[in-house]
Amino acid sequence: MQQIIRKSKKNICILLIFIFLFSNCSQKTSIDKSILSVDEFTQVLIDMHRADGIIRTADLDKKLDIQDSTSLYNYVYIKHKINRYQFNATLKYYTENLDEYIKIYDIIIDSLTKEKTIAARVEETEKKEKKQAGNLWDQKMHWELPADGESSVIPFTINDLPTGTYMLSAKITLYPDDLSVSQRMTIGVLYEDGTMDINNNGIIPKNGQSGVVTVQITTDSKKKPKSILGRILDHSEGTGKKHASVSNIELKLLKNPEIED
Repeated sequence: MQQIIRKSKKNICILLIFIFLFSNCSQKTSIDKSILSVDEFTQVLIDMHRADGIIRTADLDKKLDIQDSTSLYNYVYIKHKINRYQFNATLKYYTENLDEYIKIYDIIIDSLTKEKTIAARVEETEKKEKKQAGNLWDQKMHWELPADGESSVIPFTINDLPTGTYMLSAKITLYPDDLSVSQRMTIGVLYEDGTMDINNNGIIPKNGQSGVVTVQITTDSKKKPKSILGRILDHSEGTGKKHASVSNIELKLLKNPEIED
């Protein structure tokens, strides 16, 4: 546990140094000299760490340049109604007062550890519920675009499934500023002979309202399926940055002729 805490402190230190150095390289305006309180600064740093986690979890640090990652930090500034120069002044103050700085670190580590523990429990509960409900979906259940990929289609492929009728469903919200083209849900069957059957449900509306979207497909009884595959948020060429929320994903075998026979 001590090693984990030391590693967490090191990671947060690296994050703060990066933000501080980058901010100093930015165009300077008049600096706000006011210093944030311990509680205020702690909440800012927690959100900074969350933003850094979003970038790394979604693998965006390998795909995007520094301007994109900094936009997430700027969102934190806006949320807490501060600017980067006030942040730098506060950071400088607390690094010169190490006792208070260490207390802030302890609070941050405790908060983030609790969040990870809760998230792990929720994920484990979801897996058990999925298995009991006969849900074949084997990826995470909740997706937020663009954080999980600006133009992600949320693809999946599941092998070694029997013949039958499959239903794919998910709770989806497409917001009015979503830039996907011909947005739809798609499911397909890839057969051993290399052929494929595909079905989709038409176009999902961009009205900002949450709704359950479903699509079904029945395998060809004369062919042996190799895998069931598809896309939760399929789109056509010309798609731009998406803005969508996806949850409660399910892939179920509704009818299995092999068992019924």
